[in-house]
Amino acid sequence: EKMGADTICIKDMAGIISPKRAYDIITGYKKQGGKCPIDLHSHSTSGMTGLSYQRAADAGVDIVDTDMSPVAEGTGHPATESVVYAFKDTEWDTGLNMDLLMEIRDHFRKIAKKYRHLIRMEALRPDPSIVMHQIPGGMISNLVSQLEMQGAINKLDDVLKEIPVVREELGYPPLVTPTSQVVGVQAVMNVLFGRYKNL
Repeated sequence: EKMGADTICIKDMAGIISPKRAYDIITGYKKQGGKCPIDLHSHSTSGMTGLSYQRAADAGVDIVDTDMSPVAEGTGHPATESVVYAFKDTEWDTGLNMDLLMEIRDHFRKIAKKYRHLIRMEALRPDPSIVMHQIPGGMISNLVSQLEMQGAINKLDDVLKEIPVVREELGYPPLVTPTSQVVGVQAVMNVLFGRYKNL
């Protein structure tokens, strides 16, 4: 804020922020006299993001990031329509028109059908193990694609276990592009060819 920021964004690309952590961060900032609007950007990977958004609202969050339902949930954000409806008739009512949101939903359902072949089931389901390995959604999609190309999708669980080990060995880089890809690719190589046989 002192450096000129006009918004603060809590970027939780792995979807691991707990309801308590969301509440504590936002109330902590506001108690310190923070003036910037706070945006909570979280993916639905862990399955608890809806709860975290509710606690963030309780704490005074100004913005939560959502996706239209045809591309929401799993490694995406919570569904816009669901969040809007959940906040209807509360102090956080967005005032957005549900009928118009359904029209937008229908539009994106048609578009999503066109790209269904690119979406993997592993990216659509909540996976509570994310709280352990902390892999962002985009990284999971890339891992699945890499393993499919190698004919080794059956090694996904081994790769997910290898990622935290590689991350520790590389000095805990943040799992966001590009370092997430470095960690992910190395974990795949370690599982497929032996630990650090290929770099």
